[in-house]
Amino acid sequence: MPGLLAYAVRIGEVLDLRMNRELRNRLPGISRAQAEVLLLLERKGSMDMGSLARGLQKDPGTMTAVVQALWKKGLLERRAMEGNRRAQQVQLLPEGKTIARRCLAIYRNLEEQLQGDISGFSSILKAMDGFHGQLKEKGYWPYPE
Repeated sequence: MPGLLAYAVRIGEVLDLRMNRELRNRLPGISRAQAEVLLLLERKGSMDMGSLARGLQKDPGTMTAVVQALWKKGLLERRAMEGNRRAQQVQLLPEGKTIARRCLAIYRNLEEQLQGDISGFSSILKAMDGFHGQLKEKGYWPYPE
């Protein structure tokens, strides 16, 4: 994988780990996937399972498992849709709304922390770009442009 792309992927992985750790520490028992479902339902209200899966760009089977876990925790309710008993509509219960707001607070706090880190991150990117140029200039860059 080319250098800058590899760095970008790694940064995404680090952010993902940090988000998961914050959720685990501040809301034990709520996974990142569950937090995403709670946040989307808090914003949109009632949704059918297909729309929920598309909205979060998740596989429908994965979404079913996540919704099932939230239902078992008493955070949302599921109802059969009129005209199609196999399709389900889901919406948050009051406790689910409370947890969704806590998830949002965690994400906003992380965002504030990251904004403070951006100036340092910009310096790192400039240094990486310079290093990338030096590698190309000396013929050490292994990837085609």
